[in-house]
Amino acid sequence: MTSKTKLLDTIRQHCLNCCGGSLEDVENCLAGPDASPFSKCVLWEFRLGKDQKPNLRKTLELVNSTQLTAVAQDG
Repeated sequence: MTSKTKLLDTIRQHCLNCCGGSLEDVENCLAGPDASPFSKCVLWEFRLGKDQKPNLRKTLELVNSTQLTAVAQDG
């Protein structure tokens, strides 16, 4: 199984290749959400090798488990 870190590293390398090896060009990439439909890149938010929302799933799981616990205690 491929780890999240390995996937992010692979995406980062792809972005570096796409930008001719320039870290500055990767950081300033224009293929993000405001790009035209023909130049958007689905990997754009991961281009820096980081997950922009790493704790979202954990937060949702915590909220759901807290709500379930509260319902169980009330019922």
